[in-house]
Amino acid sequence: MNPSLDREPTSSSKSTVSGPSSASTFLRGDWATWRSRAIAYTLCFAFLALALVGLRYLTRSLGPALNELKSHKAGLLEQAKTLTVEVQTLTSPVRVREFALSSKMVPFSKAPKEAHTFAQLPRAPQMPSSALPHLVDPNTRPTTNLPDNTLEVETRWR
Repeated sequence: MNPSLDREPTSSSKSTVSGPSSASTFLRGDWATWRSRAIAYTLCFAFLALALVGLRYLTRSLGPALNELKSHKAGLLEQAKTLTVEVQTLTSPVRVREFALSSKMVPFSKAPKEAHTFAQLPRAPQMPSSALPHLVDPNTRPTTNLPDNTLEVETRWR
């Protein structure tokens, strides 16, 4: 944008008058164009300001509602803390014992106990030591007829 391109050639004998009556300015366009642009921009700014004020008017009740919700939340948090402490005190071992005794429950230490005898299990059959030579001598390994792709596990108890 070269402003000198829009200028009309002037001669030294011809004088130019600046102001609203001149045909062109040092910028592009005449005064009517600049006036219409100024009016358009002013109307845009006025419309935006009006939109912002209208939006603020429509949302005027949000601030007090948010403050009320914050205070309600603080009250609920305080109530939750109080209830947590109350639950912890009510479920303490002392309180549980008091509840059990008031409900006529008998403590395990004072409950009647009965002794029972269990029937004796039959003895396990004894295997001959020749059937399991690896159990007799820990250095010898049993020979098995297992295929090579099986996994063999040896367990030693200490």
